[in-house]
Amino acid sequence: MNQIKLSVSLGSATLSFEGDPKEFREAVSFALEALQNRQADSKSADEDVRGFGQANSSRASALEMSMNSVVAKLGGNTCTELLKSAAVYLTLVMGKEKFTAREWDDAARESKSWKISYTKQKADRRLRLVKSGYVIENQKEVYSLSFDEVTRAGGLIGS
Repeated sequence: MNQIKLSVSLGSATLSFEGDPKEFREAVSFALEALQNRQADSKSADEDVRGFGQANSSRASALEMSMNSVVAKLGGNTCTELLKSAAVYLTLVMGKEKFTAREWDDAARESKSWKISYTKQKADRRLRLVKSGYVIENQKEVYSLSFDEVTRAGGLIGS
């Protein structure tokens, strides 16, 4: 079966798709519509959009959150949850389109929720997050948060 695998970055926004060619057109249309709506919302509010995920003032204030604040909103009771929160922190708060495994680990360790036992788990948990589509491995040990997760997490930490 033919599959399409595509990852496009524009500024700090990353759009990734992997799947059936028949679903590709619908997925791209949906993504473009979401970006257009975000841009229209931003223009109607007359705000300066500095990067992806900053279309309203609550999102702009989210950019000044600490890692612990992101963990408080998204969770950090397990190694996986903490790595998810760290990926969101790096993308939406630090403005990184892509981040290395080391940057990801350092962000997770910044949290008060970090446990020494997570040190042995983190490589396996990173791999699971890639397989689940939560993050995309752009190249060896370089990651980006998936488009769907950027959108979902942006709404959660911006509220």
